[in-house]
Amino acid sequence: MGTIGEVSKSIEEFFQKIPSLQSPTLAQFTLGELRDKKRLWAHHWANKFGIYLFFQKDQLQYIGRALSKTLAERIWNEETSHDPAWDAVIKDDDTTITVVSLNLEDAYWAASLETFLIARHPNLFNKRIS
Repeated sequence: MGTIGEVSKSIEEFFQKIPSLQSPTLAQFTLGELRDKKRLWAHHWANKFGIYLFFQKDQLQYIGRALSKTLAERIWNEETSHDPAWDAVIKDDDTTITVVSLNLEDAYWAASLETFLIARHPNLFNKRIS
């Protein structure tokens, strides 16, 4: 797993290893804010590609990527679950989401960043890669 601070350092490390890659745009908010403030869905990150991370009580729970769908579409899809453990994460208004949006020309790096972070920070919901 990892805390928000630990994972943020790993994101910085990834981007430092690839000098040609432009720095990403990061945004952070809680699920409660996302539900209450519909304007967040229209924010700069919503229609971009990249990765998104779910943290509950400052511990990493899940890392996902948005390549064929936008970040907003992928995060919205995560709201649907038939897994009681995941339901506990997505129904908690205090769950924090961090989005790392990439420029369109760098979007293909999202899969590499996701894999890099999962290897560095194994977590409960990313078992398929670790």
